[in-house]
Amino acid sequence: MYGRLEQAFRARDGRALAAVCADTYQVVFPNGGKMDRDRTAAAYYRQMSAMQEVHKVRMQPEQFVEQGKEVIAVVTNSFTARTLDAQHLPHEINSVVHTRDTWAKQDGAWRLIRSDVRQQSLVQDGKTVLFQTAEPAKPH
Repeated sequence: MYGRLEQAFRARDGRALAAVCADTYQVVFPNGGKMDRDRTAAAYYRQMSAMQEVHKVRMQPEQFVEQGKEVIAVVTNSFTARTLDAQHLPHEINSVVHTRDTWAKQDGAWRLIRSDVRQQSLVQDGKTVLFQTAEPAKPH
């Protein structure tokens, strides 16, 4: 599953990324925000079209748990890439997203039905521009 997603990301193929999502797909962010399949697909297309080059992508499942007819995957997704902003200026970005993905078989194919983002960070040109976590802060 994730190997094909890595290939699609590397090829900047937003259509292939969206194709694994069920019609009812939903992503839930640490701040409580949600996106449905259509908004997620639109975000994939925007992100892929802004990328000039994908340097590295890794979608690493760390755990699979069967729960009835569903499979839960705990995954770390990361990539580094060169993108262009709205003014067509290049930027180097590094993204790391930890998710809890729920998969189910629909019409004989595995479909992603939900992604719970547990933590995400985005570094652009060496500066953190986004950091969200659903986990409580740990004391140092």
